[in-house]
Amino acid sequence: MFVARLTWDDCDRLILVLRQQLLILQRQQAGRRPILTRIERLALVLACAGMARRRLLDVLMIVKPDTLVRWHRQIVRRHWRLLSHRRVGRPRVDLEAERLVLRLARENPRWGYTKIAGEMRKLGLRQFGRTTVRRILLKHSLAPRPSHSYGLSWAEFLGHYQRFIWACDFFTVTTATLRTYYVLLVLEIGTRRIQFWNVSESPDGAWVAQQFRNLSVVSDQLPEYLLRDRDDKFSVRADALLQAAETQIIRLPARSPDLNGHIERCIRTLREECLDRIIILNEGHLRWVLEEFVRLVPGAVRAALLPLWCFECHQETPAERRRLRGWAIDALMPGRDAAAGRLG
Repeated sequence: MFVARLTWDDCDRLILVLRQQLLILQRQQAGRRPILTRIERLALVLACAGMARRRLLDVLMIVKPDTLVRWHRQIVRRHWRLLSHRRVGRPRVDLEAERLVLRLARENPRWGYTKIAGEMRKLGLRQFGRTTVRRILLKHSLAPRPSHSYGLSWAEFLGHYQRFIWACDFFTVTTATLRTYYVLLVLEIGTRRIQFWNVSESPDGAWVAQQFRNLSVVSDQLPEYLLRDRDDKFSVRADALLQAAETQIIRLPARSPDLNGHIERCIRTLREECLDRIIILNEGHLRWVLEEFVRLVPGAVRAALLPLWCFECHQETPAERRRLRGWAIDALMPGRDAAAGRLG
C-alpha cells in the first residue's frame, strides 16, 4: 500500500536511497557501526531532499532523519564558507600592532589588559579588546601584575636614582716581573660606564686626592653620591675634594664587597675578558691594555689619562690625538721622574 501511493519519481528516489544504504552496509565491518564518507552523506541528503518526514522514517534504515538534517546544515555552512573565502574565527592581528602591544606591556609593567586595550583603541585600532591583548601577552609569556600590587621592590626604587650614583674601587695587577700595580676605577652605575681610571705602583692618600681632582676636570658633572669601601687610601683630603663639589661620600661597611656589586662585576669582567688572557709586561703595557679595553667595550667611555694641561687635546685631529696619547704613555713608563710627578 505504501508503494502504491508513490509516484514514479518517488519510487526512483526510494530505490536510490535504499541502494545507497545497501552499498554502505556491504563494506561495514562486523560488529562496528558504518562510517559514512562526505560523498555518501551528500548523496543521501540529495536523494532524500523533498521527502516528507514520515516517508523518511520508512526509508532511512541506518541513520535518523535528524542526522540527515544535521548533515544538510553542515553542507550549507561549508558552501557559504567557500563562497565568502573568509577564514574561520577572528581576523589575525597585524604583526606591527602585536609588537606595539608587547612594547606597551614591557615599558609599563603596571598596566593591565584593559588599560593596554584602551591605549590601542586611542591609536585608532578599534578591533583591540581585552581578550586580544591577553592572548598576545600570554603567547609571549608576558602577564601584567595583579591590580592590587602597587609596591616597589628595592631594585626598582634604587633604579630611579642610579644615574646619580657612582662607585669606585681598587684592584691589583701583577706583571711578568712580579711587580704589583694598583688600578683605580670610577664607574657610573646608571650607564655602567667607566668614567675614570688610573694606575699607580704605590697609591696613597695624596695620589687618590689628585685623581679625584682629575676626575672633576674630566667629567662634566660629578655625581650626587659616591660609593667606596673603607680602604686607607681614601683619605680625608680626598673626601673633602668631592664634598666641596657637593658629592656625598657613602662609606660601605667593612668586608662587604657585595654592597658595591656593580663595580665588583665590572672588575670581574675586566679580568675575565682581558687581563687573565694576557701577561702584563710593565706599567706602560698595562695602561695601553686598559685604555684599549675601555675604548672597545660597548657602553664604556674612554678615560682621559693625559696631564691636566693636555686636556685640550680632544679638540685636535685624530692623528694629533694618537700622537699625544703615545707621548703620554711613553712619559708614564716606570722609572721616569716626569711620570712620578704626574702620578703623585
